[in-house]
Amino acid sequence: MTEHSQTEAWVTAAQRGDRLALAKLLTTCHPRLLARAEARMDPAIKAKRAPEDILQEVYLDVVRQIERFKHRGRGSFLSWLYAILDHEWEALSS
Repeated sequence: MTEHSQTEAWVTAAQRGDRLALAKLLTTCHPRLLARAEARMDPAIKAKRAPEDILQEVYLDVVRQIERFKHRGRGSFLSWLYAILDHEWEALSS
C-alpha cells in the first residue's frame, strides 16, 4: 500500500470514529508539522510557547473537525493540517 493510499484509508477510518487511525495520521504528520511550527517561531513567541503546545491545539482542532475534511487528491490531508496550523499561528500572533 502506498503512503497516499494508507493516508486515505486512515482518514476514512478516522472519520468513522477510529481513534487509532487518527493517532496514526497525526503521528505520521507530526514531524512535518513540528518543522513548520518551529520554522515560523521567532524568539519572542518561543519564550511564551513551545511548538508542541501549538501542535496540541492543532490536534484538538483536528479531532473536532475530522468529519469535515474533504479529500482533494494527493497531499490534501497534510495541506489541511497546515491550514489548521496556520490558523492557530494567526491566532497566536494577534
